[in-house]
Amino acid sequence: MLPGPGGRLSLLGALLALSGVLAIGYVSHRERDNAFCVSCHGPAGSNRPLHAAIFERYASSARPGPDMATAHAQASPKVRCIDCHGGTGVLGRARVLALSARDTALYLARWYREPEGMRIAPLRDADCTRCHDAFPIVSADEGEAAAIPFHGRVEHHDLPIACVACHEAHRGGDARLRYVRDETAVPQCRRCHEGFGEAAADPYGGY
Repeated sequence: MLPGPGGRLSLLGALLALSGVLAIGYVSHRERDNAFCVSCHGPAGSNRPLHAAIFERYASSARPGPDMATAHAQASPKVRCIDCHGGTGVLGRARVLALSARDTALYLARWYREPEGMRIAPLRDADCTRCHDAFPIVSADEGEAAAIPFHGRVEHHDLPIACVACHEAHRGGDARLRYVRDETAVPQCRRCHEGFGEAAADPYGGY
């Protein structure tokens, strides 16, 4: 005996839910392979400048790496694309999966265009602090304060500034300065410290 309309709808809903779970499981498994990500986002020989250029630097064997993402790729254990771009927490992960489903549909319909920047931007601090969570606070007398690194100062622990406002993963920089560049960091400092960086002797505190 065939199920009634209500039963058929329930069965259809169950099949759709199962298909969704299987699709999420498959994508979550495959996206752990950088080659899977790059097969769509800037494959070799493509004219997609964003990810093609990013992945070329990311895969660089130069030491120190030309940018922070390359340094992460050379770390042990290696940091993959999805480790930073997979979304943190239930809501963050849901946003990424929803965007992936949208892009897949557009790709299959031949309407997809490689983005020129992050659609879910910027990376949230939680994406960084799940690995980088140990920033001990150092106390010192006023005369010694200049020697304390940026993250060691108690007044810097609750700033309304995202990690990626200073630490840009895919921009070139100096490994000795944790890839922090004056062009992006100094304007952030001046939000509180007027005239910061104008004097040659201004201390940067080791970032």
